Amino acid sequence: MDPCGTTISGGFNIISVRPKLIAQSVWLFDRWQSLSSVRRWFYTKLIAKADMLTVLSPENLKVARALFPHVRSEFVLFGINADEFASVKKEKVHDPVRILSLGNDPHRDWQVLIRAIKDFSACYLKIISWKLNKKEIYNCNNIEIVDLHLNHTIANKIFLDTLDWADIVVLTLQPNLHASGITVLQEAAIRGVPVICSNIGGLKAYFSDEEVYFIPHGDPLEIQKAITKLAGDDQLRWALAERAQARMKTGGLKSRSYARRYAEISRELLARETPPAARTC
Repeated sequence: MDPCGTTISGGFNIISVRPKLIAQSVWLFDRWQSLSSVRRWFYTKLIAKADMLTVLSPENLKVARALFPHVRSEFVLFGINADEFASVKKEKVHDPVRILSLGNDPHRDWQVLIRAIKDFSACYLKIISWKLNKKEIYNCNNIEIVDLHLNHTIANKIFLDTLDWADIVVLTLQPNLHASGITVLQEAAIRGVPVICSNIGGLKAYFSDEEVYFIPHGDPLEIQKAITKLAGDDQLRWALAERAQARMKTGGLKSRSYARRYAEISRELLARETPPAARTC
């Protein structure tokens, strides 16, 4: 088969085969309502050509099937590299409690997190994000933005060291459809750090209440209550981290599982192919 998807057989008979197309959407359906009619028309034309449309969240899947009922759609669990796991640290929390939040996704709710922590002296918050301006934490003595504008090797070490520094990861999210924050949940699980997370975006398709401490989104008081509860309950904190890590190990959330599913979809689509009759040159 040549790069254009044409199969040449026997030197004389040519069978034209359209390559199978898998389309993946992450943010499209979050932005759909704000798109112009021209852009919607354009994306509709593109997606109509797909043999399969994949998404990372069951919330996205609902919208995909409603908008494009004639295109086969599937929710595929996202996965990250998980070759090495850190042991869950069964230690008391620090004083103040060390809180970490991270990410660059546009659906992070930094403002509600800052409101929850800035006058909550029992906590010290580190934020890893390129999207947050230091002006937004002006006069917040217990909040720090960690600078990762360094070369990749140094930045990755600081990132892992900061995860290991944390007692608890707190992930605050705005309403979304694409499982915003899933990478952070997975990274925290690998490092054995318990997570408090907004219950939004379909994340419970990846982790349950037994593995992540989910809270309602958009409420600073709920964040404070959750931090207080986990900081005061060692067994709960350790159990959440252990179960989340077990989920990462066996729940199909590794990058290999993610790639394997796409390989399975590809083989399935190719198996359905019925080549047209050959034309003789």
